[in-house]
This record gives sequence, C-alpha cells and structure tokens, in this order.
Amino acid sequence: MLVTHAALPLLRERPGGHVVNVSSSATRSLGVGSAPYGAAKTALDAFSESLRKELAPAGMRVTVVSPGLVETEFYSHVPDDVRRPWMKEIVPLRPADIGNAVAFALLQPPHVSINELMIRPTGQVG
Repeated sequence: MLVTHAALPLLRERPGGHVVNVSSSATRSLGVGSAPYGAAKTALDAFSESLRKELAPAGMRVTVVSPGLVETEFYSHVPDDVRRPWMKEIVPLRPADIGNAVAFALLQPPHVSINELMIRPTGQVG
C-alpha cells in the first residue's frame, strides 16, 4: 500500500496507469496457523477493490493476482509439522506462470479491466 501510495502521483500523470497487486488464494481457504498471512492478503484484496473504484473514472486499472502454491523459497520457511500434507504432493506453479498472468492483465485493451485472477496448480484443491 505504501508503494502504491508513492507511485500514484506518477501514475496519474500518464493516461492508462495500471496497478497490479499480488495476493494469495489463501484468502479463500485459510488454514490453521495462517491468520496473520491471510489477514494481510485479505486486507490487500479490500485495498485493491477500493483503489479500483477510486481510479476507474480516470481510466486507470487495478488487478489482483491471487496465486496458489508457487515454487518459491516461501515454503522452505514453513516447518514440516505445520505444512499441509497436500503441499508435498502437488506440482506447484512456477514464477513464470504468475508472470504470464500479470502480462495477460496488462496486455488487455484500455476498455478491459481484469480485476482479479486466481491461479492455482491443477492439483491444489484447498
């Protein structure tokens, strides 16, 4: 939110600005031990929706990309006894998959606003 606040004056100088925030599919399926993370990402979703309504009249767009399990170091910090069993059994998304989703949103014509994209690995059910 602080970065967005700092960037808004620059974005407003140019027509067609676009803010992309990365949230998480965890906001739809929170588990034990994920309250702080889930609360932060849910707040980001609400912030993004409010910002979208504020900026739309100026022709600016806001997109939230909500990935599921992604192959990053994030899960190496989660102890095995906390990690959900399904995390070990599915093929995670790759960072490039998220980049492709962001590119998809950014490449839409000016009259199209992709407000939210949720992307999960095919095997992720939670």
